[in-house]
Amino acid sequence: MSGQDTVKIKKNNQQLSYSHIFVSLYRKAFPSHATMNNPGIILTLADIFFVVFHSALIIFILFGWLVPRLRTAHLICVLLTGGSWFILGLFYGIGYCPLTDWHWQVLHRMGETGLPVSYVQYILKRITGIGITASAADTLTLFGWLAALIIATYLRAADFLKRKRQQSQKPGP
Repeated sequence: MSGQDTVKIKKNNQQLSYSHIFVSLYRKAFPSHATMNNPGIILTLADIFFVVFHSALIIFILFGWLVPRLRTAHLICVLLTGGSWFILGLFYGIGYCPLTDWHWQVLHRMGETGLPVSYVQYILKRITGIGITASAADTLTLFGWLAALIIATYLRAADFLKRKRQQSQKPGP
């Protein structure tokens, strides 16, 4: 351990590194992972990144249409998600998500086994402790995505028609 990555806290007569403290705090925050061997700071940060980013993306896909300025970006995200599930899904299995795949790779390297196929099933259990079946997670995910797609498409079309009407009502030169 170099002096730069060592904290002046001693435990059992040992100086603790920042990564040791971070992993310790991480294990307290996510007790289900407390039994893992020391996963290392990079894997731990990658795991946290995927939990936060993937969860935020899911929330954005479900509710991004509520913010008018974000409707185009929202529709693009919804369409990209559908493309991943149904186009990449032809090669990797319907419902394929690269974020889930990458997160699973991180978790496997951290020693996790028995991960579900559905990220929604996983994240609900991990964050809330609520366990649902794979089929319930798939149904919830599909209907949430379809609702977002329908709402986003409708609002985008309505915005387009509104702008078109406004342009046609402008007096000519």
